[in-house]
Amino acid sequence: MIRFSRFTLIFIFATICKFGFSQNKVEILTVPAENKFTEINSTGTAILPSGRFATPAGNLIRITDDPFGLAISPDGKKAVTLHDGVFTIIDIQSLGSIRVPSYDNKIKSPLSKGSYLGVALSKDSKTVYLSGGDNGAIIKYDIESLTRLDSISLNGPVDGTEYNDSFTSDLVLNEPDNELLVLDRGNFRMVRINLATNRITASIRVGRLPFGLTLSPDRKTAFVANVGMYEYPLITGATPSNYDSILISHHPYGDNTSESINGTVVEGRKIPGVGSPLHPDAMSVFTIDLQTNEVMDKFKTGHQIGHMIEDAEVVGGASPNSIAVGEQFAYVSNATNDNISIIDYKNHKIIGHIPILVDKRIDKYRGLLPFGLTLSKDEKTLYAALLGFNAVAVIDVQSGKTIGLIPTGWGPTRVKLSKDEREMYIISCRGLGAGPNGGNGFVSPIQGYYVGDIQLGSFQKVIMPDADQLATYTKQSINNTFKSLSVTDDGKNPLPALPGLRNSPIKYIVYITKENRTYDEIFGQFKNAAGDSTLARFGVNNEYTLPDSLKKKFPNLRISPNHHKVAKQFSFSDNYYCDSDASIHGHHWMMGVIPNEWVETNSSVTKTASLFSKAPGRRFPGTTGSIDPEDYAEIGGLWEALDRQKVSFYNFGEANETAHVREEWFDTNTGAAHGVMVPMQKALFGRTSHNYAGFYIFCHEQNIGKICWSS
Repeated sequence: MIRFSRFTLIFIFATICKFGFSQNKVEILTVPAENKFTEINSTGTAILPSGRFATPAGNLIRITDDPFGLAISPDGKKAVTLHDGVFTIIDIQSLGSIRVPSYDNKIKSPLSKGSYLGVALSKDSKTVYLSGGDNGAIIKYDIESLTRLDSISLNGPVDGTEYNDSFTSDLVLNEPDNELLVLDRGNFRMVRINLATNRITASIRVGRLPFGLTLSPDRKTAFVANVGMYEYPLITGATPSNYDSILISHHPYGDNTSESINGTVVEGRKIPGVGSPLHPDAMSVFTIDLQTNEVMDKFKTGHQIGHMIEDAEVVGGASPNSIAVGEQFAYVSNATNDNISIIDYKNHKIIGHIPILVDKRIDKYRGLLPFGLTLSKDEKTLYAALLGFNAVAVIDVQSGKTIGLIPTGWGPTRVKLSKDEREMYIISCRGLGAGPNGGNGFVSPIQGYYVGDIQLGSFQKVIMPDADQLATYTKQSINNTFKSLSVTDDGKNPLPALPGLRNSPIKYIVYITKENRTYDEIFGQFKNAAGDSTLARFGVNNEYTLPDSLKKKFPNLRISPNHHKVAKQFSFSDNYYCDSDASIHGHHWMMGVIPNEWVETNSSVTKTASLFSKAPGRRFPGTTGSIDPEDYAEIGGLWEALDRQKVSFYNFGEANETAHVREEWFDTNTGAAHGVMVPMQKALFGRTSHNYAGFYIFCHEQNIGKICWSS
């Protein structure tokens, strides 16, 4: 049962005209769980909230949620995974683990304000360097004595320029040269640090929101993958003193329009543009000559915006995120495109792309989301963690074919090989899922009861499979994700079994979203369903939400009676499958956009905005109700699909909640006010109401004090 789903979605159909009847037997794809409830099973088959199965290969342990960084010690005995404000030290042989900080706080945390992506172990196999993320520092730590050794800040002057508000991202230890290379997401730069003096020796401007970093085998070239689309400006004329008085009530423009490129005027305010989405710094891979500290090349990997792919226009950037480098070629994972770019970096050109193809029934779709990459020593095989497919793809470099899949936990993020390449190590951000976080018989675990905390990540140790084992793993990975089902479409269902099979009598759809309510909260009292009445907060005769002073005033109160009436009169389900586990993911999924690696990592990290900082990355997107240009799918989502099919639609209230919007009761037009200029999807902008409040916070003074609620 999904007792932690974040969304209740209601569809209202107005049908006009009679059903047409036909007899068509067709093959459809469905999730394998079909009608089973979610279940965490670490030794067999786990059933995920999405309706998929998880049968991770090898040996698995559950670790703290959302591991996005992974390093293996040179002696092969330890692994270190990095989470937000937490890291885990894993004994690879025994799979024992130490969480830093420990839950009892006996082991203190060296991380003061979260952490982000970057982790590297020195050749002594005990000294680890950790990205401090929001605090703009690198933490040096001894994993044997469990003590913090040092902290190196990226803030301060370099060659006459003062840098502040740094945000440390990925990092690489260049041990032969006794230096550390670090990405600063806040200031869009790569920093070189001399570890003998802890001083910054170079600061090199790179692309927007630098995310992935690696080094060539000869240590002469650094590679930076940039996932940012724009350098988001403030509204013209904004100052700390007047900021609240000059905000506009909605997004300023649609993406990739004349207004977004060149600027415009909204509600009497001059609005700066964000420029072209094809800017060389946007969603790019930079190569840096470490002998001169100069950027040599700016590669635009993957499919470019405006191109036509399979009869649809590309609207989203490629989202290049991770890089594996050989003696001559570099391989870049493009999450949005489900492919890998091949860069001949010695001859300064992109020579091709490897499409990741797993099954002909779904290869035309996107959603594998390649993330972490590893290249074998002989440079013949690539291993790609498929964030969206719960598997590691095994890719033959010479043929460009995906020769197999290795099943993982939910949302694999990184993959590494042992030194002898006999073992593979994989981390997954969601592991086996969360399970219920309340209700009858629920015992809160040591980490608490919030879904984000109890949904533990995972670490896998897998013996490198031979051809037969890989074939078995591949079949299992596909069966975990979908299955074919033969159905007969007799025309009685108003929804055709497949798009385009026949005309539907449905002419109008009203799509209503109600956020942050679960089935059990609203319908848990229903006797003829698999609900949990102890979680019912809005059922009939339920006083859970009332202040104590009002419970006697309103006996037998009926909360959400309309929901109950509609459910009983028409239909309801106690087992909807749903991929999302928090607001940001939910808004993406329901608009038809799979949360990519940027959404996953950015939504799971401690981060502080500084709107008037000189560091452009401190005005980063960080959406809840909107989809930012960094998040777009290759050909968009729901809105773009409707636009391509010339289906008319209009939007009231959805997608007006960008990063750093103000949401106060006096923002009456839309429920929000904007000061950071972020485009809305072009297909949506002209079809969105600018005077409908999609989100409000109401406060009312009564004798019992102030009551606030949201809509």
